[in-house]
Order: sequence, then structure tokens, then C-alpha cells
Amino acid sequence: ARALVHIARDEGIRQVELAERLDIQPITLARQLDQLAENGLVERRNDPGDRRAYQLYLTEAATPYLAMIKQASAAVHQRAIGELGEEATRSLCDSLKTLRTNLSHS
Repeated sequence: ARALVHIARDEGIRQVELAERLDIQPITLARQLDQLAENGLVERRNDPGDRRAYQLYLTEAATPYLAMIKQASAAVHQRAIGELGEEATRSLCDSLKTLRTNLSHS
């Protein structure tokens, strides 16, 4: 789901860049993309600027999956946030981003 969402946000993203964003090894992502491509959800295209690289695009078949992901994400978000409110939620997200940055530089 995360791969589909990131590709939808930035179609044409290169596999290596997507692996970095998802914080996973490129070989792990390649296996996931193989499955998504086999299911007709993702298409790999040669990168015109680098013959060794692929750019990633969604197919029309991915559209209903993205809708389901969005709906599930909204439900989880609403349940998790509950009564926190907008300001507390923003502060929490900022703190979690800082924690992640701190841990990724260790």
C-alpha cells in the first residue's frame, strides 16, 4: 500500500528513490514491485536519463486500490487521533518526525 501511495504522489519516481523514501532495501522493493506489476497495478518504464534505472507508474487497475487505501487510512487516522485536536495532532506529528530524523542519523 505504501509503495502505491508514493507512486501515486510522484509518478515517474525511480525505484532507488522510492526505496529510500520507504526506508527499505532496493531488493526488497524490487520483489514488491514484481508482485504489483504481475497484478497489473504498476508499470516499470526505462528512465530516459539512465538506461540502468526504471521509473514507476500506476496503471488504471490501481485506482480502486488507492481508493480503498485512502478510505482505510482515513478510518485509522480518525480512530488514532480521536479527541486530540488539530494543534495537538500537529505537535505530535512534528515530534515523531524529529524522533525519526534523530534515529536515522544515529
